[in-house]
Amino acid sequence: MTVLSVHILPGCIQCFWCQNLCPQVFLVTDDGCVIRAEARLDQLSNDNRRDRSPLAAGILSVEEHDFMPFLAGGCPVQVISVSETTTAP
Repeated sequence: MTVLSVHILPGCIQCFWCQNLCPQVFLVTDDGCVIRAEARLDQLSNDNRRDRSPLAAGILSVEEHDFMPFLAGGCPVQVISVSETTTAP
């Protein structure tokens, strides 16, 4: 099983790229982008840089999971970081 962790680095320009493509994970605020609480295993809402909480199971479809690295690569200021961890079933 593969688990994704997504976090936002400093420098977000609030362009809504990520939120428009994956609103169930990303939320653009006045202070930048955060990872939604309901999308995270730890249920916190922040940039997830320090916590590195994985995304909650079932928050993404298989297609959305596979698309996440491309979404991150399309960020105009390259502040979206996606890491993948393989866990035992």
